[in-house]
This record gives sequence, C-alpha cells and structure tokens, in this order.
Amino acid sequence: MNRKVSRRLVAFVSVLVLLVIVVPGCSSILNRGPIAYIDAMKPQEIPQGETVWFKGHGEDPDGSITTYQWRSSIDGQLSSEPEFETKELSKGTHTIYFRVRDDQGVWSEEDITTVKVEDSGQPAVQMSIDSFQATPEAIADGDTAKLTWKVTGASRVVIEPGIGNVPLAGSRTVSPTTNTTYMLTAYSNGQSVWASTQVHVSDAAYLPTIKTFTASPSSIRRGEKATLDWEVTNADTITITSSDSNVSVLSSGKAIVMPTQTTLYQLTATNKEGATVRIAKVTVKASSPQDTVILLAIPSEGGYVDDSGSTGSTPRVGDDENNRARQGFISFDISGIPQGSKVVSAALDVSSGQRTGQPFEQLGAMRVYAHQYGRLSASDFSKTLPSSYLVKYENRPVGSFTSTALFAALQDAIDKGESRFQIRIQFEKATDGDYSIDSYRLEPEAAVLVVTYQ
Repeated sequence: MNRKVSRRLVAFVSVLVLLVIVVPGCSSILNRGPIAYIDAMKPQEIPQGETVWFKGHGEDPDGSITTYQWRSSIDGQLSSEPEFETKELSKGTHTIYFRVRDDQGVWSEEDITTVKVEDSGQPAVQMSIDSFQATPEAIADGDTAKLTWKVTGASRVVIEPGIGNVPLAGSRTVSPTTNTTYMLTAYSNGQSVWASTQVHVSDAAYLPTIKTFTASPSSIRRGEKATLDWEVTNADTITITSSDSNVSVLSSGKAIVMPTQTTLYQLTATNKEGATVRIAKVTVKASSPQDTVILLAIPSEGGYVDDSGSTGSTPRVGDDENNRARQGFISFDISGIPQGSKVVSAALDVSSGQRTGQPFEQLGAMRVYAHQYGRLSASDFSKTLPSSYLVKYENRPVGSFTSTALFAALQDAIDKGESRFQIRIQFEKATDGDYSIDSYRLEPEAAVLVVTYQ
C-alpha cells in the first residue's frame, strides 16, 4: 500500500472514531424532529353539548414521543393525551391543533383540522351550584376541614386549588397551612358557574362564629315568603347578600324575603382575624300546583351487565368484540316527588349516546324497559326479550320520548314510594356473531328524565 492511500485510510478511520465519540454526547445536533398526525376526529359537525372524539399519534425517526398537546382556536388547551373525548366545546367553528414533543424536547409542527359546533336546539338542563361550604370555616395549623358540595345539571365539576375533577356531589378533607379560598366551577354545554368558600388558618377562637343561619321554609312557591334567621358572635360587621341585594344586619335577627327564583343567601361575619361565611338556600317552585323536576341519571348507580355476568360503570348496550351481549342500566332519584302525586307529563331522553359499529343495523331495534334493579348485579341481565316496553328505537334516538307505558311505570314507582326510577336497555338481538363491537354507549350522567306532577 502506498503512503498516500495509507494516509487517506487513517484519516477516514479517524473520522469514524470521532463520530462514534461525538454523536452520543451531541445527539441534539443530529436530532430529527418528530411528526404529529391527527388520525381521527368524530363527528366534525355536532350540536353543542355532544361528545367529540379525538385521536392522534406522533412519529420520531430517532427517538420516542413523550408529550402530546391538543388546543382549540376558541377554547384553548384541550388535552395532553393522544386520545380523548370532550363535550365542552363552545359554539362556533374550531380550528383544532395537535402537536407532539420527542425525548430531546423538540416539538413537531402542528397538524390541523376543524370541528363545527352548532346550537343544539334543545332546552338546556338548568345548571346550579346548590351548596359549597367548608366545615369548620376556621382551623388551627395542622388541623383539617371538610369541603362539601352539591351541583345540579353539570357535565363536569372542578375544585381548585389542588383537588381537580370531582363528582356532582360529595366531600373532601383538606388541610391548608394558610388562609385558602377554594373555588368550585361547574361546566355544561360550554357554560360555567362558580362558587367559593374559605378555610381560615389561625386561632379559631378569634374568628366570628355563626351559631345559626337558616331559611324557613326552605322551599316556597313563587309569591310566598320565607324567613331568614341568624345568630352570630364575635363579629365586627355582618352582611347578608344574594344575587340582588347586600344588607348589613345586627348580630341576631330575622328577615322576611320573597325571592322570585331559587336564591342562595350568604351571611358573612367579619372581624380583624378574618371572615366566616354560611349559606342558606330558598328554593322557589312554580306558583301553580304543578311542579316540574329535571332529573339527571345517577352515575354511581348505572352501568352495564353482559351475558357472562361481568358489570361496568358506563351504560352500554349491544355486543363486544367477543360477541358478548351487553345490556345498559340507568337510575334516577325520584325521592323528591311526594308519594300520592299524579304524573301529568314525563319525558325520557337517552339520545346523547355514542354508537360504535352498526348496532341498529346489525342487532335490530333498541328497547327501553322499566326495571327496578336496586343495586346493579349480574342477575339483572335479561335472558329474554319481554314484549312490554317503554319505547322501541329502530334507529339512533333523537331527542326525548314519552309514552303511556312510561307514564304508567313512573306513576307505579311513585305510588309504591320508590326512591328510584330505573330502566334497562337492550337490543332485540343479543349479538350478530361477527366479533366486532356494535354498541350504543351513554355517559354515566347523560340520560335525562323530566317529570311534571301535581
């Protein structure tokens, strides 16, 4: 080998060695950016409040994907998961952006699609925060307080700071180390309402004490009166506020109120150590002898049962990829309708469900039955197809339905003093045997029962 060729060979080998040494420590120099792909978004046009499903993925030729980000041109950040569902999109035409980040911290360019959200045309279920309070309202450092809340008509409830998503009603123990204001926000159909309560951290003996703050009666008809009654100690100032008034009061007393709609009255007692707050609610019903209630399904009492006896927490009806038949179950709380009441009208809405596959084409009509199952178990799966049903859907449900059978079943439950009205949903065929999912799925709280009684 001549000297010139030998030198070139040595130089080439040196470059290879240098690359081996340099590349591991300088991977970001040679890193190729990731690519984001929106795989699916269904549907692309929806009524406001319906569920939209998004799915995407990323590819990185020289690494792995670590982070996902979805955002809307109208609603901002939506999710950090590759696949998610939401029914909280605001009305309008959304530009949806999706990007991914690799293990070197490099973001991809955004993949883009659009979704149009239109007015649902359906009357909205009234959303309200019925109660949100801390007990006690003052603690010593290291002690705990309990937050309790109840929300009506919301699809999502969030408490901050530090708690996050919560059910429509419940409680949570907290132990703040400084004065903390907790904010509850309820969302439905692109709208939101909020309420707050405070936990004061200090020597509780120096805070105002609200011995009592009540509304009597707590439920009236429009045009009737209620009496607020309170007693407070250790306060410098005391105010009672509502949506349309703010009144300073003495440490004890009574006040006559005549609200025209359901109203929350807040008593705030303040001194130099801080404030103590208490809420009293007056529910205002229609002035006529008839009352109308809007009942949302109880998430913890619904679900499905399949023909093997397995159960789940989300109402599903149809079959699965193993040809197992599923039947859905939904429960409503009717304990607020007095026994002896007469049902004037009733409408049941199960139209917000999402279909997978072709359940109505492959499994026949979907039937809804009255089924007082109490607590859901494997024995609630019906192995037969009873001829008496509340309604039969040949195609996907659209809007609410009413029928004489629904009237009769609901009236029977009220006459018996039942606290629940429960239904079972099943298709006429158990399975089509094609080893693919044909299913109709409802969110746990999505079904709505509207009852007018006298």
